[in-house]
Amino acid sequence: MKRVGNLFEKFVSFENLDEAERKARKGKGGRAEVRTFLKHRDENLRDIGQKLEKGEWHTSERFWKKVHDPKERIIGVLPYSPDLVVQYGLLNVLEPIFRKTVINDTYSCIKGRGIHACAQNVIHHLRTWPEDTVYALQIDISKCYNNVNHQSLKDRLRRLVKDERLLAVVFDIIDSSEGLVIGDHIASWLLNILLSGLDHRVKEIKRAKHYFRYADDILVLSGSKEFLWDLLEFIERELKAIGFRVKHNAKIYPVDKQGIDYIGYRFFHTHVLLRKRIKVNMMRKVNSIVKRGLPFDEARQELAGHWGWLKHCNSINLQHTINEKLGYNEDIFRTKTRRPAAIG
Repeated sequence: MKRVGNLFEKFVSFENLDEAERKARKGKGGRAEVRTFLKHRDENLRDIGQKLEKGEWHTSERFWKKVHDPKERIIGVLPYSPDLVVQYGLLNVLEPIFRKTVINDTYSCIKGRGIHACAQNVIHHLRTWPEDTVYALQIDISKCYNNVNHQSLKDRLRRLVKDERLLAVVFDIIDSSEGLVIGDHIASWLLNILLSGLDHRVKEIKRAKHYFRYADDILVLSGSKEFLWDLLEFIERELKAIGFRVKHNAKIYPVDKQGIDYIGYRFFHTHVLLRKRIKVNMMRKVNSIVKRGLPFDEARQELAGHWGWLKHCNSINLQHTINEKLGYNEDIFRTKTRRPAAIG
């Protein structure tokens, strides 16, 4: 791919920072720092642009907090201004370039390629090539964000971008912590770019037809266990070369014996089930709604996100259970656009 230059002026332009601020503000309008920023919005945006042009901008100190989703993670939280505006502004310029280098089966943080797009593609492969998807290889990269090698990432970025002033801003973010910070808006894209070399080599050198990567979770399907064992060794070597290692729980197994537990679902050739943990959390929400005695419309709103999970799998029995538990006279999902389960 041809390296792209002359990006810095577009990045620091008022028009780009204006768009970046609008994106960064979405869902955060009630925060005090956002309201303060908006009092002198245009002046603040010009100040950010001037600091970037003079090379005076540097990543701020982060606030660190623990979250459970479900495993414990350390999240770095940056101030709204200028850091979030800068990161959104960078992606406005860089994302079109990044999208051209990632393969179609790379997911996570890419518009139109979230969990459910990945799930639908896994389903498509299982249904279309049943004899070639008998076995599954699953790989999880150990502490992926924490173990990102900065030099490997910078080398990868330099193969795509030749604008040193723009890269200096990206490198400042990269060097502001060990690895990459979960919570940085740009971090998921940077991880995808670092791992895109692996994606291409697996597809182009090893000819892995049924390959999927969602962030640091890799799934490969094949009709041959021998092919998958060989591929596992290849992936381990490739990851080691850029500072990663595969978790000890990597495994190869028959798809229909236990199902593929991946991105929140269990995939079989004939049907798709919701992961048990997600179902348990969903029923906890239902029990909470019953306990609080919420009216129908409020309950429907609280369960809207869960419908997003249910409509992509064989869930009609679970839907009936939820409606019976809630005890309304109407179907809690009645106003949603009904789509048939992906398989079955």
